[in-house]
Amino acid sequence: NNRGLMYGNTSWRGSYVAKLIRDERLIGKHIRYSKQIKGVKRVVIETIPNFYPVVVDVEKFFLANNMLTSVAKNIRGRTRVTYGDDSILRNLFNGVIKCGVCGGDTSVVQNTRKKIVNGEATYIPYKTFLRCRTRYELKNCVQSDIRYEVIERAILNHLMGLDISALLSVPVDNKIESYRTELELCKAEEVELHTLIEQREREGKRVRPRTIKAYEDVSDRIDELNKLIESYVEDTFVPDFNVDLISIADVSNVSERSLIKKGIATIADSICYKRISDFILVEIKYRNLSVKHVLVIDNKQSKVVVNFSIEYHENSHDYTCNGLILKYVKSPEEFHLMGVNIEDYAHMMNFVDFISDNEAKKIKEYLVSNLSRVLISNVPE
Repeated sequence: NNRGLMYGNTSWRGSYVAKLIRDERLIGKHIRYSKQIKGVKRVVIETIPNFYPVVVDVEKFFLANNMLTSVAKNIRGRTRVTYGDDSILRNLFNGVIKCGVCGGDTSVVQNTRKKIVNGEATYIPYKTFLRCRTRYELKNCVQSDIRYEVIERAILNHLMGLDISALLSVPVDNKIESYRTELELCKAEEVELHTLIEQREREGKRVRPRTIKAYEDVSDRIDELNKLIESYVEDTFVPDFNVDLISIADVSNVSERSLIKKGIATIADSICYKRISDFILVEIKYRNLSVKHVLVIDNKQSKVVVNFSIEYHENSHDYTCNGLILKYVKSPEEFHLMGVNIEDYAHMMNFVDFISDNEAKKIKEYLVSNLSRVLISNVPE
């Protein structure tokens, strides 16, 4: 307000700023409410993600909301989050990694330790954790915090061994064509609404507010699409994960970590994690391959102890753990084992039912029921 940057002709008020901060349209969500009835509170009937263009980083949106509501106020040993600090880059998986229990978004937070310096209590950075926001904000997820460094190291080690050229064998980028198609549809809708408004004005009738709003919305979208088309540049970025892990682990190494972060976003469609007793199970799905990699990490030793993959075909899925391959045929339902090794068999049997695939329980049941035959066939003569 002091700088003269008003909201139209009106001064900014704290309540309106707070309303904007809480508006989920900033992160692309459209919320549909029930019909308005006097004296009855409207309820949410549908939440549509990615409905609007995302204009605010999701992590910053939730961080701002947390700061607004003072979630951490007066909590002993509370988590302290650095806001607006571009001298460090903590999270390489922002926007990609999700909670494997509830599917919710996550954030990276750093706890502090109390230390007495010259007789005064100060807080120094301590451990960094990957946290499920649903558990933290809505209290309805059971996923516990997980050491972020353990996840980061395991995933980067895994990515270093991948064939990046296969992950980048993408189809023709048709994003620009989708923008142009949507633009033509929006222009047609704009003409239709403009004609309707002019017709009602000629007839001396009141133009309904929802018609005006629809016209304004479609005009705004036309402006957005024109900007997207004008600024569109085909991305030819090629990720390189052959890096010095010690150097990359330094959160102040922003330039190199930024490239790794972009590389992960380029090849990974989603990453989810789940705590299983003393282990962490990580699932990585790729944008351009019908393959999922599953890493099982020993949380205490901070190393991957099991690594298997799932390759998806039209009527079958191949579960592979080293030399062991289990082919699951959907119709008619069949299981075929190849290259049986008792250690790989045990690894898959122990962890396969924790992954998110629908047939995971069936795979587990088959492996358990078939275990005695595998043991007999592997007894040395």
